[in-house]
Amino acid sequence: MYRTILIVAALLACQGARAATYATLCHDCSPQQRSNAAMSLTDEGTVYVFDDVRGEVARFGVGSETVDTVPPSVVRHTWWMSVPQDLRSAFSDYVDSREDLQDMGPLVLPTNFEVRSIAGVLLDPNHATTAIETWFSEQDEVEVFINQLTALMSKLVTLQIPMTANALVDRVVLTIEFPDGSSMDFTMETSMNTRNSKLGVELVPSGNARTADGRAAPNHAISYRGRTFFDHDGSLLEWIALARDAGIPIVRAGGSGSGTIMRCVVQDNHVICRVIHKPR
Repeated sequence: MYRTILIVAALLACQGARAATYATLCHDCSPQQRSNAAMSLTDEGTVYVFDDVRGEVARFGVGSETVDTVPPSVVRHTWWMSVPQDLRSAFSDYVDSREDLQDMGPLVLPTNFEVRSIAGVLLDPNHATTAIETWFSEQDEVEVFINQLTALMSKLVTLQIPMTANALVDRVVLTIEFPDGSSMDFTMETSMNTRNSKLGVELVPSGNARTADGRAAPNHAISYRGRTFFDHDGSLLEWIALARDAGIPIVRAGGSGSGTIMRCVVQDNHVICRVIHKPR
């Protein structure tokens, strides 16, 4: 005789000490997709589903029905549960602040920024990202974002919802434009200051490096052929160093100095770059 054991909401409530709480993130998901996401995490417990596109939070109870077949099969069930209003508001405010940050479009570094081009990032990513993060953290939209994320994390800790800050900022990619017009995408992550327990942001280079003309940035000697690089208050020094790093000989012509143009050509089946100094 087959026996079916149905774990219903009342039984889950009585066994609250055993039922765990889970959390997951979804992106513009339907009610059914949210329910499926909850069922994918556990056979028994409570699951919060955060939709970071709609700025909505759903809460499900999850139970399972074990059917005594050969082999035994488990059928999961979900039911909707209420979500605390302060959690709804905190998450909605966080999503709004994140959208405001992303709506800034390409973030343009000031003309006097110490890293002049993406070549500076490719050469020394630790130095460059630290400098960018310092400037980035001073922007008003970033301060609002951090405040809203901190408030949300406080609610999650209070409600014992296991969602990390880095999970919440999933898919946040920002394009940063450098003084010479080159640009690169950076992924935003979070970090905790252990001295004051405050959240901060970290930027990690994530690709799509482009020169000012929109072309992909060279990362190998062969990619330099036929390319011309211009000087923008010192940016050419970084491009020269990056070309050297790729093993390309640098030839100076037309005078001394760092030069105002670097033109890279193929000569005797090798790529060389000529730095042409324009006299003032």
